[in-house]
Amino acid sequence: MVGGLSLVLVSAGCFKASTIMKVNQDGAGTIFESMAMREATVQQIIGMMSGFAGAGKGPTVDEFMPLDQFKGKAGDYGPGVKYVKANKSRENGFIKVEAEYSFSDVTKVKLPTSNQPDMPGSTNEGKPEYLAFGLVRNVRDGNSELTIRMPPPKPETTRGGTETDTQPQQGEGDAEGGEALLALFKDMEVTVAVECGKEVLSTNATNREGNRVTLLHFAFDKLLAHPEKLKELQKRSPKPESLDAIKDLLKDIEGIKIEVQQEVKVKYQ
Repeated sequence: MVGGLSLVLVSAGCFKASTIMKVNQDGAGTIFESMAMREATVQQIIGMMSGFAGAGKGPTVDEFMPLDQFKGKAGDYGPGVKYVKANKSRENGFIKVEAEYSFSDVTKVKLPTSNQPDMPGSTNEGKPEYLAFGLVRNVRDGNSELTIRMPPPKPETTRGGTETDTQPQQGEGDAEGGEALLALFKDMEVTVAVECGKEVLSTNATNREGNRVTLLHFAFDKLLAHPEKLKELQKRSPKPESLDAIKDLLKDIEGIKIEVQQEVKVKYQ
């Protein structure tokens, strides 16, 4: 049952998620997590769950993304990370939760590269991937340098589970199927970013605006506005370790930002 309901949730492209970490010069900072699900889809899922559980036995809207869930997530971000607050609201047809966490040492923080809402009775399958951080402070000039280490790339495997250097060629029908799948995700948006101090002095980050370094951003409604570039992106189908090969292409597509550096350095004040 849970698998079927999760499919409804994902295929509807009904959630928006962002994780923004703000780090000060001394390595302390705050993590802001935001999660929103389209209310109409929540009601649809509740109806399905009520059908499975029997009349009157299904969950309520408040059981989706309960605040207690966010209170218990502090430890997932690493030792020393503390829950500060969370609130739930309704906004533009979405049910939204915003949570805040604090930390005193960024080198102990582990930031997930992806996030999605939990459902009543669901289990988190698969091993999550995390960003790791290092910090060097220059006492003389007062500047700091943050190192962001991306998760190691996963080797491609064959059906037998062994590494391979070959990929099947994608046919025209596959490309059309990919476009149809993207259409289902039109409302979906995911962002992971780090904001460093007051001003970034230098960085090798792929996507930087002001003091924000965006490590991952997908806005599927904007992606769908570039079908020709999406076809080219699908055609290239790069291996995880060769993201740099499509760096120029990614730059021209609004709605998608991916960090191609394995290790990002940010000098800031």
